[in-house]
Amino acid sequence: MGKRRPKPVCSTFLDDLPNELLAQILSYLNGVDAIVAFSQLNRRFQSWLVEHCHYFDFQSASLRQFDLTVKHHVMQRWTSLTLSDDDHTPDLVERFAQTYSLNRDLEHLQSLRLLNLNARRSYTIISQIS
Repeated sequence: MGKRRPKPVCSTFLDDLPNELLAQILSYLNGVDAIVAFSQLNRRFQSWLVEHCHYFDFQSASLRQFDLTVKHHVMQRWTSLTLSDDDHTPDLVERFAQTYSLNRDLEHLQSLRLLNLNARRSYTIISQIS
C-alpha cells in the first residue's frame, strides 16, 4: 500500500476570497501585472480589474503584456499611465500614439509619464498632449 497524503484542512481558492480582500490585493499591484495575472480567470475578476485597476506602468512590460492589457481593460478608466521606449519596450510610445488617442481613449487620465523617448519619433505622442 502506498503512502496516503493528508488532505489539506482548509483549501482556499482565489475566487472564494471576499470582495474586500480581493480589492486590497489588487491595490498593491500595477494594473499591467493585475491584468496579466487575473484577466482571463472569470467575469468576476474581469469586473474587479476594470473597477479597481487605474494605474498602468508599462516601463518593464513586454509588448505582449501591453497588447493583453489594452485588450482586457477599459482604457477610458485609466487615471495614470507610464510608457517607455527602453530596452524592454522599444518603440512602445510611438506604437501607443499611432493606435490610441490621449484625448479620445484616455479621458480620465490624470498622470502621464513618458520615459526614454526617442526625440525623433516622439512627435506623435507629444502632439496629443493638450
